[in-house]
Amino acid sequence: MPKARDLPTQSELLEFLSYDPETGLLRWRYRPAGPPQWNGKHAGQIAGSISKSQGHMVVNIGGRLLLVHRVIWKMVYGEDVPEIDHEDTDATNNRLMNLRRATHHQNMQNARRHAGKDLPKGVSLRKRSGRFRSAIYLGGRQTFLGEFDSPAAAHAAYCAAAAVRGEFARFD
Repeated sequence: MPKARDLPTQSELLEFLSYDPETGLLRWRYRPAGPPQWNGKHAGQIAGSISKSQGHMVVNIGGRLLLVHRVIWKMVYGEDVPEIDHEDTDATNNRLMNLRRATHHQNMQNARRHAGKDLPKGVSLRKRSGRFRSAIYLGGRQTFLGEFDSPAAAHAAYCAAAAVRGEFARFD
């Protein structure tokens, strides 16, 4: 995926796109100097689609696929930031109130557990002992929180440790 430095300027983005912060949708603008067939087909239409590989919305501008949330941030605030977090973890929800500046570490803290797991976030089953292990990544290192008789007890230990993450803490 493109890095922040690859984004067009704020004025270029505003020339091509409009943004509705309430819905999170980008739309193609009418371009007076643009080809009539382009304007007839695209002007006013929703811009972007879901990337199958990333699950994020992407938009093709000048032959480059750009992450929609990064485009929106630059359109609204005029700045490139290293990372943008979707507060509700829905990568397709680009409403302005759902986007926030984050470090990579904060963005990872807000991630949901992997799909297909039956256990709560931060919990794994120790097959040898039949007990439930709780662990968390803090400061880039995995911290073992203990072994417990139930997934609920192991998850409670994870939640207590995750609370130090503040607004980026995710418990599910």
